[in-house]
Amino acid sequence: MKTFILLAVSVVALACAGEEIRFDGSVAVALIQGEKRDQALTPAVPSESEAPCLKLTWGERRHRFAELKLRNNRKIAPVEQASAGLTVYVPEKTRVGRIGVRFTDAKGETFQFYPAGEGLKRGAWNTLSYRISETDANSSWGGNADRKVDGALRFSGVAVNFPAGSGAGELFIGKLQLHERQGELLVCGEPFLNFDRSENFALRGNPAEASLKLTDSGWEMAGTVEKRKKFTMVDRKLSLTPYAPAELAVFRLDGAGSTGKGTAALSYTDSTGRKFQAKCNFAPGQKELRFEFPASKAPTGYYSSITVEPEPGEFRLCFTGSERFGRRSAAEAVGFEVDTGNPLHLLLAGEKGKPAFRFINRAAVPLEVQAEVELVDYYGRSVKNAFPLKLAPGEAVSRPLEGTLPALGIWYVSCRITAANDKGDVAVSKRSFAWLKPAGPTPGRAKGFLFGICSHPQRWSLRDQELEALAMAYCGGKVLRNDASWSSLQPAPDRWNFESMDRKVELFGRYDIELAPIWAYTPRWAAAPEVRGKEWKEWFRSLPDYGAWEKFISATVTRYRGKIRLWEVWNEPDFKGRTSYGSDEYAELMKLAWRAAKAADPEVIIQSGGFATVKDHPSRKGNFHEEALVKGRGFFDIHAYHEHGRFASYRAAVEERFLPMRERTGTTVPWYANETALNSLGGERNQAAALFKKLLYSWANGAIGYNWYDLRNDGFDVKNGEHNYGMITNDFQPKAVYVAYNTLAGCFSGAQYLKRIDCKAPELYVYLFSRGGELLAGIWNETNRGATVPLQFSTDAAAAEAVDLMGNARPLAVQGGIVVAEAGRDPVILRLKKASDCIWGGNLVSIDTDGPAVPGSKVKLAIGVRNPYAQEREFRLKLIVPEGVAAVPAERVIRIAAGSEASWNSELSIPVTYRKAAELQLEYAIGADGASGVIGLPLVPARRIASGEMKPEAPDFRMDRRDQAISLFEADPGKVHLTWQGPEDRSARVWLRRDGTQLRLRFAVTDDRHVQPNSGAGVWKGDCVQFALLLPGQDRMWEIGLSRLDSGKSEVFIWSAPSGFDVAGSAAGIRLATSREGTVTCYDATIPLSVLGTTPEALAAGARFNALINDDDGEGREGWIQIAPGIGENKDPAKYPLILFP
Repeated sequence: MKTFILLAVSVVALACAGEEIRFDGSVAVALIQGEKRDQALTPAVPSESEAPCLKLTWGERRHRFAELKLRNNRKIAPVEQASAGLTVYVPEKTRVGRIGVRFTDAKGETFQFYPAGEGLKRGAWNTLSYRISETDANSSWGGNADRKVDGALRFSGVAVNFPAGSGAGELFIGKLQLHERQGELLVCGEPFLNFDRSENFALRGNPAEASLKLTDSGWEMAGTVEKRKKFTMVDRKLSLTPYAPAELAVFRLDGAGSTGKGTAALSYTDSTGRKFQAKCNFAPGQKELRFEFPASKAPTGYYSSITVEPEPGEFRLCFTGSERFGRRSAAEAVGFEVDTGNPLHLLLAGEKGKPAFRFINRAAVPLEVQAEVELVDYYGRSVKNAFPLKLAPGEAVSRPLEGTLPALGIWYVSCRITAANDKGDVAVSKRSFAWLKPAGPTPGRAKGFLFGICSHPQRWSLRDQELEALAMAYCGGKVLRNDASWSSLQPAPDRWNFESMDRKVELFGRYDIELAPIWAYTPRWAAAPEVRGKEWKEWFRSLPDYGAWEKFISATVTRYRGKIRLWEVWNEPDFKGRTSYGSDEYAELMKLAWRAAKAADPEVIIQSGGFATVKDHPSRKGNFHEEALVKGRGFFDIHAYHEHGRFASYRAAVEERFLPMRERTGTTVPWYANETALNSLGGERNQAAALFKKLLYSWANGAIGYNWYDLRNDGFDVKNGEHNYGMITNDFQPKAVYVAYNTLAGCFSGAQYLKRIDCKAPELYVYLFSRGGELLAGIWNETNRGATVPLQFSTDAAAAEAVDLMGNARPLAVQGGIVVAEAGRDPVILRLKKASDCIWGGNLVSIDTDGPAVPGSKVKLAIGVRNPYAQEREFRLKLIVPEGVAAVPAERVIRIAAGSEASWNSELSIPVTYRKAAELQLEYAIGADGASGVIGLPLVPARRIASGEMKPEAPDFRMDRRDQAISLFEADPGKVHLTWQGPEDRSARVWLRRDGTQLRLRFAVTDDRHVQPNSGAGVWKGDCVQFALLLPGQDRMWEIGLSRLDSGKSEVFIWSAPSGFDVAGSAAGIRLATSREGTVTCYDATIPLSVLGTTPEALAAGARFNALINDDDGEGREGWIQIAPGIGENKDPAKYPLILFP
């Protein structure tokens, strides 16, 4: 059945041979099978827009996609090539996938196009950009189905895709702007492989028949074969780097030295998984190889290898350079880079100069474009420049930054290039650079606390290794934890190869960076005979021959005596993927390593293997860690420990498990946090803050050093956690965490830890250090409310300043021996110059509310002020409220006697429309020259639970964002496939209702695979719902599990309940029905209020609620997704949303 709705395609002429198609009500549009697919299309004027538009709605039974077809598109001008912009409004609670536009050619074939760029923003109008041409089409059907555009294209419809489990929703479609392109796509040339020190090629094939080496001319492959054979060149970076499609790749050869005949092939896989291989012949004296590819419609892809297949006889090919040629629009043809004069994209404070922007025309025709460059720093400050450009073919120009940078730190650069004759032709490039005062290099070996970094320089090219060493030196790193790969150093019992290791020792040693190598893993030849014939994953983690192990240890320590002092016995031996043997065998390896190493060099320091985790991780081998400490006691000088993840999780692991384990086992040797970090999938800001907190926390809790993992991103995949741990990107652009490390090393290297200052609040962290006549305090507020608290300290400092995470110093007033520093969500360093004392004296200003921000209600504010000075002071206070919120009164001036306190009460009016948390700020200033600042308090709205029907399109909570997902395997390279891949992998919608004297909950969980082999208390290890309720008047929260077992049975289990409740009896009183259809599992629970010991009145007063969805895809619990923190990694009901029932 088709539903026809009238809409106006008011074809309005635009500049640049374009038109604007408004969906406002005059030409018939068909919604294909709308009723059958549970979809409807109606005219609308949403409150978010004054212009009429179309409203597409769909119910819970929605089809995988919706199709809107113009009934008659003859009024719309045809185009051959165009750029299109479709405006759509996505409500806050709506989830949609890709939105395509459709065009039909003269023979009736329909071509579908998807937008390029970032995803849709909810609660806002979006303009989706499309490139319309034959080569840009993602798919086609109908007509003569030849995949070629016959004649011109006319706009014919829109397609809206729905993600699995997205549920009901609505979408508004506004207008389509169509700009016809003024010419063909341009053939553009761009640099490809340099075939120099910037690549690290390896050869696959019989080494007796062919060799590959780097020469002064390029990379040379040569050999002699008796019959045709294939030899493949591979490069790790080449296979990881995404490239836009190209139709031609040209490899230059040293023709004078080219000999032999044969074929060569270049392999490419596009982002859809489609594989291509282009071949060409080579002959003696040939100067180039030309690889031609068919046009690909995928946006990117990856080159995997270069294969050479010579004919019998001698052959030699020397590759000297290469270019790629592809079709690009005018905007895409302009290359963009940021030039700081530094290969690491650093702007060093104290050096003259400023960043410049480099533009190059890669096309063979002149181009005129407009470049808009925006720079945004860590704290959101921005600088904007615009440059009109006229570029001759191949011309490169440089434009210096206009204006000045307001602060040190990371700067993210976005360049938007628009073709002058086609406003719809837009290309966006993103880069970064950092402006900093480098913390290094510093002379000599590290002293005191060890500032270390993990990296794998041997994986990369010679040039990349040099840049890694330089990057580590600049930011103040002193210890490089890296691999001493046994199979690389000793490929056979009688053969050694120290070339790579020697290079690392020399290269990093130039900057006085010492290596801390890891002895691992087992080479095939040193494994037991019964294991050698198995796949590599078996022999590389197997128990090695003890005699071979001792010889390996002795040889490496002997060779690097006096150059390497820190050695580590294996990596993460407590993980199943790292060792296949037990703690007895591992303890024996430690004993053998200790004896052999100390005999070769008594000064070496032996670390235990860096144990991966003390948490309940699916890969952890029971009590291996604890057993190894006991059985190996006396045979390691340092206890090494990892534990990746967020600070809250790390702190809980250290305090609740790691330190108690050390005490239980009598382990007294110092410990070293020698590999622990957080990837940047949750944002670079979170990553940088995690470094600051985890490093200082480890130091304060007895660690002798801290190694960040790792220096450089392992690749470019934005969904792969292993590709996003780096301090810099794989192509050497700095991240925020690099600057944060530089700030920490610059401030704290050589410091001595003194104590944690007790501020009478466990969430306030103040760690005090001394260094060279000054005191340093690392300060932050870990409260879930994210409030900023002004802390007052008594000090004898001559001067003071606050240093932010990016290294910016701000002077602080020191009056009457008092200084005020703010503890907020972003860490800060308090530097007290010429000081010997720092004593907390209380909080200068405090602000609190009498309850949550309930939409449509009043909230009372209590503001406390304390005068720590010896004289009366005037305090000026002013409230800055979120939009729509009113404060009465909003400001006040108070005079407070010396040493006295005062209070001020204000009242906030919360609008009915208040839905999203925003920050309430209080500006304060003491006198004309005293302390001043701004403190903040997030104003979090309570969630009013509706009454009546549970509408599919309006869940009370959603779990579908990356910041809600916890993946247990993000630090395990062998388990990347088990990390969260998006809402289709794991997400949920949640509804709650009070139905008389019953509480009803519904969870609709999207999970690509449902696995629940457990029952009872262990259901958390498999797929299940885990929710928590803290009800008024009860001393503890309820924590309840809802499960659908593999047998199809529904089960309820209660882990915890308030005092006085029988958990088994309470579980029996809860009714649960579950079902699974496709990839969606539904859990419907009904709980009598009497079971929970509560009443309708108590629920109306407010309860704390949270939930998570556990996920197991058959290889153990891989993680969960949660509404809010405080339920999975630890239990903290204060972090839960407050819900109010009618």
